[in-house]
Amino acid sequence: MLSRTTDQFAVSLLPRSAYEARFTADRTRIGFAFDIQRGSHAIGTDRHTPFITRPSTVAVTPRGCDVFSQSAVGGEYLTIEPLDKDWHLPPSACTNRVVPEADQIAHALRRLMFRLGPHREELNEHAFTFVDLVEESLGDGPIAHSHLGSLTDRRLNTLNDFIEAHLPGDLGVDKMAAQVGLRPRHFMRAFKHATGTTPHAYVVERRLERARRLLVAGSQHVSDVAMACGFSSHAHLTSCFTKRFGVPPSAFRRHERASGSALRS
Repeated sequence: MLSRTTDQFAVSLLPRSAYEARFTADRTRIGFAFDIQRGSHAIGTDRHTPFITRPSTVAVTPRGCDVFSQSAVGGEYLTIEPLDKDWHLPPSACTNRVVPEADQIAHALRRLMFRLGPHREELNEHAFTFVDLVEESLGDGPIAHSHLGSLTDRRLNTLNDFIEAHLPGDLGVDKMAAQVGLRPRHFMRAFKHATGTTPHAYVVERRLERARRLLVAGSQHVSDVAMACGFSSHAHLTSCFTKRFGVPPSAFRRHERASGSALRS
């Protein structure tokens, strides 16, 4: 987990890994999901229920809320906790909320989390914008889940499993649409409506996440990592990786290994 603190926010980036967590929120927590996550949870209740977190969606856990959550796989997840208690966020929890423009700010925050050196002011500015967007989106009315459209949780599960199994190959819209029984044009609209992002952008995110894990865990050449994740070339992976994380794959690998060595020494 990567964590950064500014004068106003505590920002954390949780990796895609199995977890089980139980806590009472000591301050409001806003989360942003970068990919699909499945498991069971109990939010503000003792009743455990299955959940699916949709990509590019926001969740809000208010201060004082009791939380239990577990997942066998997890998912990359950004959390922002305003240190100032004057934010007018809702007193009840919400999940799977699509917040316009939040996706762009969340990715900018993730890039800053990976960038070397101090970036407290820039991080603080982006976190402020993100929380402000969430506050404005939720407003004073009742908290509602984002509209599911034609992509039910079951269909999203099926689609996510298909994408993960076929990342190195061709993942065209027609093939993804066929997996959930929709026509390509309808599928593209339904996916964007349900997740806030496009099918292509989601596939690129999954490929980048797999590349990130391979870079840290193994010694494969970057070209081999690119092929294993579905990128057309070393240059293609480097371009997408640098755009998303702020550093090229080779520099990211060196930094992660140096960080790991420092922690073990």
